[in-house]
Amino acid sequence: MLVWFYVNFFKPLENFLKPSLKKILGRNVYIWTGLKRGRSRLLHGLPSSLVKTDKVPHRIAYPWPDRKRPFGVNVAGNFGSEKGLGEAVRSSVRALKAASVPYVVNNFVDPDSVNLESEVQAFDQDNPHAVNLIHLNFDIVPTFAMEKGHMYFAGRYNIGCWFWELSKFPEEWYSNFDYFNELWASSNFIQDSLSRVSPIPVIKMPLALAPQVPIGLRLNRSHFHIPDDKFVFLFIFDFDSAIDRKNPLGLIEAFKRAFHRTEDVFLYLKSVHGNQHSHDFASLRVAAGGQTNITITDAVYTREEVDALVHFCDCYVSLHRSEGFGFPIAEAMKAGKPVVVTAYSGNMDFTNSENSFLVNYKLSRIEQEGPYPKSYFWADPDLDQAAQQMRFVYENREAAAERGQRGRDTVLKLFDPVVAGTRMKERLKRITSM
Repeated sequence: MLVWFYVNFFKPLENFLKPSLKKILGRNVYIWTGLKRGRSRLLHGLPSSLVKTDKVPHRIAYPWPDRKRPFGVNVAGNFGSEKGLGEAVRSSVRALKAASVPYVVNNFVDPDSVNLESEVQAFDQDNPHAVNLIHLNFDIVPTFAMEKGHMYFAGRYNIGCWFWELSKFPEEWYSNFDYFNELWASSNFIQDSLSRVSPIPVIKMPLALAPQVPIGLRLNRSHFHIPDDKFVFLFIFDFDSAIDRKNPLGLIEAFKRAFHRTEDVFLYLKSVHGNQHSHDFASLRVAAGGQTNITITDAVYTREEVDALVHFCDCYVSLHRSEGFGFPIAEAMKAGKPVVVTAYSGNMDFTNSENSFLVNYKLSRIEQEGPYPKSYFWADPDLDQAAQQMRFVYENREAAAERGQRGRDTVLKLFDPVVAGTRMKERLKRITSM
């Protein structure tokens, strides 16, 4: 009865109310995060007798799968989502396809996304293969497990793909390791963080960046309201990923220090989901101070529009406090753009002093409880040095372009679908030979 109530009443009600709750709570992410943690604990803590209903998986690591199941992967995740997790699950499909590994895709819709991405569309309701690859973060796993049931996990080797942005992983989420036999991490930073506390193996597994989408003639600078005669710095971020971590306010300050009101320089901040974070969005506009050379656009773009925007910028800047991986940075580098980035966290797998303009930092404690626990550490980038790096790129465009080309060479080598797919196939073969 409890399971029926969750699946048929509570979950639809939760999805319906979530956008309104975010607007009402505004910047009080402590309450919102507490609600998410409470939900996870509730689902994970259901009586073990409910396992017999086939609605909740065992809270222990599953034994080695049924040997009769065919080699291949059942890939689950938010395939339509514009968020990083959506891009990550699509990345796995690209890699598996490039390596000729059999797979099916099991879509799990993210109600907080607009879900316009259409790269992967052929969804399957069954998971026939020996391995489940579940691209859902730790806080969503209990909900997925409740909806899919015990039989989705049983008889398979279950791999979780998690993203985390700090060097320490919160103890309150430890119980969600229990759904999996191993985890895959997209960066050394994530692998190090999870490995310190994980009771199961954490394997580094590369991502496969999206192929360049042809840019139509209708997409030019005027489409994005960018003057043709400006040198453009770009930053792309999601308000749902925490404004304090993404640090656009720090970027605005560094831009002002570098250029003041220089007329031929332009800062373009491209965000999504700002409508659900009205206080943060307002603080961003206040920081911009009405400067005509700073533009803030909050909208969900198609893949073609995102690629076009990156194409029309001159330099990508990310003064993040921490990143699990850093998709927008890697995608800007793939386009050959010079990047100015904080020299910390997941992006350091592919950014270095030879292919990027790195910004030094000091580690600092998180001062407010929110989506990330108070007293954990992240980076505070040196805004004066960031301003100097941006100024250098602006004044030394040929040298910056050369470094941008080295960055392109780096990410094309590291995140090629064939490279990622080969690594996945090797690991899957090893798993199935155990």
